[in-house]
Amino acid sequence: QVFFRQDESFEIVVRQAPAGPLNASLRPALVDDELLLCDVKRKAGQTQVFNADIDLSRRQAFFFAQGNAVATVSGLWKAISTTANTAQAAFDSVDAILAQHLDAAALAHKAENVSYGPYKFLSGNNVRTNLDKLLDALTSSIPESAGATRIGARFVFGQPKGLSIGTVDSQLVQLLGWLNEHLGAAAGAHNASAIAATAHGFVAATSVQAQLQEIAADLASAAVGQGAALLGSQALGGTPRAVPQTKLRDQLLALLNHLNAHIASPDHDARYARRIFSQAIVLAPATTKTMGILSTIPESLRWAYNLVANGDEPQQPQYHWGPLSPQIQVWVDKDDASGTRLWARNNSNTRLYLLVNAYALD
Repeated sequence: QVFFRQDESFEIVVRQAPAGPLNASLRPALVDDELLLCDVKRKAGQTQVFNADIDLSRRQAFFFAQGNAVATVSGLWKAISTTANTAQAAFDSVDAILAQHLDAAALAHKAENVSYGPYKFLSGNNVRTNLDKLLDALTSSIPESAGATRIGARFVFGQPKGLSIGTVDSQLVQLLGWLNEHLGAAAGAHNASAIAATAHGFVAATSVQAQLQEIAADLASAAVGQGAALLGSQALGGTPRAVPQTKLRDQLLALLNHLNAHIASPDHDARYARRIFSQAIVLAPATTKTMGILSTIPESLRWAYNLVANGDEPQQPQYHWGPLSPQIQVWVDKDDASGTRLWARNNSNTRLYLLVNAYALD
């Protein structure tokens, strides 16, 4: 037989607050040594209480005994504190353990104790094992299973090239192929207008295309400071005349000045004839033609001929004495009105390219 002994007794008390306006009446005050079960709202003339009239928001907890008054047996506990063998001490210890665990301050789960089943290429059954396998897979450099083959990559639009949807590995292979193709291209790799270039010297443009056009235009120009005036040239040594290192135009000017000074100077060797006339013409068969007017009477006339092709272009060789030389005549006549006239005649049946030189002795 089991006998129950009643150690405590209780009674239910109903307290009524003063009547008040609709939805504005006051609730009864709480009373010491009493536990509030609920508040009930009644309207004037109401004879029944419904669930909607019962308010549990102020209900008070029931304490039959304090936790520190309830003994516990802690002999088999492994984590809960045993400093006091009471229910309250056990609850406090559990709360502290749970707080540290939830805040990750201490007592966190070990990764190997957290279940995680196999998924795709992860074959372990806990978090620790699968994390190790994931890191090993991502850092692998084995060609068939390199880490980059495990990472997906979306489609990337671009012009003229775009990356296909796939993996990081496949997109890297695409990029490397395009790069090698670009670097090995013999032509058409870049538009010259798309390659930047720094302005330098007399070139002010800032792209390869524009600089090339500017250089070509400047070198072809006959304007002051353009053309040959932009080209440098090394020193030209010689005796008795030399040209220093400078721009090409300045060297040409120096040569012209040397030549003009030489022509007017007495530094010719009188033992040699001076050429006073040189001209080439195309002479038809059985034709006589004036070669030009000479300022002085020459002491010597020399000529050579070439056969001509279509367009009257001279053909090699040049004959200083050839099969047709006896049929070529060159002479001068004194003309009182205009000076000394130089003539040439082709007595052959062949169209000839004729070069005539006249020499005088100073």
